[in-house]
Amino acid sequence: MRSLTGIDKCPNCGGKLIQLRNKMHCEYCDYEFKVEGARDADAGIGKAEDGFIKDSWFDYQVALKKLQKGSDTKSMMKGFNFCINELGTSGEICDYIIKKLMPKAGIYAPNIKDDKLKVFLKNLRGKVSEHENILFYANTGLFSAGKAGFIITDEKIVFGAKKIKELYFSELNELAFQSQDDMAILYLNNSYDYPIYGISGGGGESIGVFGALVATLAFEENQGREKIVVREFDDGL
Repeated sequence: MRSLTGIDKCPNCGGKLIQLRNKMHCEYCDYEFKVEGARDADAGIGKAEDGFIKDSWFDYQVALKKLQKGSDTKSMMKGFNFCINELGTSGEICDYIIKKLMPKAGIYAPNIKDDKLKVFLKNLRGKVSEHENILFYANTGLFSAGKAGFIITDEKIVFGAKKIKELYFSELNELAFQSQDDMAILYLNNSYDYPIYGISGGGGESIGVFGALVATLAFEENQGREKIVVREFDDGL
C-alpha cells in the first residue's frame, strides 16, 4: 500500500476516503492506502477517549463523554465504537459476537446453541419469514426461557414478549443511548418499542455491539441512505 498524507479523494476513482485504523479506505472502489504517521490498530481508535469517528454514517448530536456515566455505559459505547470503527462490516461484527460475546451471554444463532431461538421463533407467530436469514437471537430475560428478547435477521430486528414489534433497517433513523444512572440501554428510533438492553450475561458491551450491527446492516442494505442520528435517549419525545 502506498503511504499518503493530506489527501481526501481516492486517486484511483476520485471517491470519498474514510480512515480505518492506520489506513485510508475508499467507500466506492475499496482501494486502501497506508497513512503515514497514523496510529497502529491497537493504539486507540474506537476507544472512549477518541470520541466518535465515523461521521460518514452518523450525525452525532451528543458528545461521547455524555453517554458514559458508569462502567456499563462506558462498556456499551466502547463496544459500539470498536465495531463501527475497527470492524466495520456486518460479517466481521457477527464473527465478533460469536467468538467474544456468545460464549458468556444469552445469545443464540442458527445451529449454535439454538434451543431458545426455536422457542422464541414460535412465540413470534410468523413475524420472521422463511426467506429471511436469521443472524442472532438475544434473550433479555433471566427466567423467560426464550420468550423475551429480539431477533436480528438480514432485513430487520423483531422484538417479542407480550407485544411483538418489528423494525426494518430501512426505517432506522436514530440510535438513542440511555445514559442515566449507568443504565446501558439503546432505543432504536428513540422509541420504547425498540429497546436493546438486558441481554442475559452480556453486560453493556453486547448492547453497543448489537447497535453497531443494526446500523451496519442498514448501510449495507442502502449505502446512499441518510445518516443515522446518534443521540441521548429522550423519553419526552
